[in-house]
Amino acid sequence: MAKENVTASLPPISERLTGPVRGIAGYPARFRHFLHQVRLELNHVTWPTWPDVRATTVVVIVAVFFFGFYLGFALDVPLARLMNWLLQLGKGLLG
Repeated sequence: MAKENVTASLPPISERLTGPVRGIAGYPARFRHFLHQVRLELNHVTWPTWPDVRATTVVVIVAVFFFGFYLGFALDVPLARLMNWLLQLGKGLLG
């Protein structure tokens, strides 16, 4: 007599478990499904061309230098001088 394949008729282990263990047992399948969905979604993305990437990179670098100069010299130096003047004024009034 031929031996029956018992495991072929059983549902997956994640369906046979109960309680919180059932959720944990389903993580690998859900994670594979998530990665599959991510891969499908990435196929719909319109990726920028290299000239677009270079142009936007130049814009970002120029903006960083501009705001760095503005915050470092145009704001910080005058505010530091104002603060020193106020501290010297307060020092003169108190002492």
